[in-house]
Amino acid sequence: MKTNEFAVAVTFGRFNIPHYGHLDLFKKMSESADQIIIGLSEGPDNLPVGHRFSAVGNMLEAEGVNFQLIPAPQPFEFFRKVDAMDFAKEETALWLGHDQIKLALATQKVMGWSSRTIERLTSSTEVRSLIDREEWDLLSKQVPPSIFNEVLQLRRLEINALPF
Repeated sequence: MKTNEFAVAVTFGRFNIPHYGHLDLFKKMSESADQIIIGLSEGPDNLPVGHRFSAVGNMLEAEGVNFQLIPAPQPFEFFRKVDAMDFAKEETALWLGHDQIKLALATQKVMGWSSRTIERLTSSTEVRSLIDREEWDLLSKQVPPSIFNEVLQLRRLEINALPF
């Protein structure tokens, strides 16, 4: 007996600074599908994928969410990797933040997958700003305790990578 709406739920993003908004997305994906697969952007504006892989993985493991992480340079390369796993198109759903509706619609058209969007609870930009202003009490409401120190390290990596 099938308990979830989909066999697989997928998403793609930078996830440079993981936060509760990302965790909310991943939990909703997990509640809707038997398996969740997360694509991590390898684009040039991202932190090293290994650091982000660790932070996202630690956050999900602490919450008991089963997942698979796959790095890819851009969304449709990741989507092709998932498609090659041979899930039925009607059993695959793409999950994104509501501000990525254009990508959701393009994916429906190209891949034939369903899509779901959710409202964002916060943003990486807000988390960066809280760190930069040293507003630790507010930051603790945006970042899970399981990855708090990793997020601070990721922000330091971002600052050190700036060209000035």
